[in-house]
Amino acid sequence: MEGRPLTADALKTYFQTGGYQIYTIEDLFNDYMHILSKRVGKDLTAKSYRKYEIARDKFYKIISPKEPVSAITKAVILDYQASMNQYLDYVTTNGYCQRVKTIVPFN
Repeated sequence: MEGRPLTADALKTYFQTGGYQIYTIEDLFNDYMHILSKRVGKDLTAKSYRKYEIARDKFYKIISPKEPVSAITKAVILDYQASMNQYLDYVTTNGYCQRVKTIVPFN
């Protein structure tokens, strides 16, 4: 009825949680940032981790972190890049866009 695929896992989750849980943009970033935090000091510097945090915060200005991940479209990505180009140089903008592209499941 909700247009979601009917699978065994979906039914199991539905009955265990009392409904569907929406995976939000904030959940996506939090999960990825948690993984990155484990890498700090090993193969990732604290400075690089901070750059991911900044990219995340700037992305949240474009789209609400409470939106479902499915709300991220090509238009949102292009809007993010265009808004960054307004006040940052080309190289810096591309750096932030590359960081977001590693997090966001977008083709």
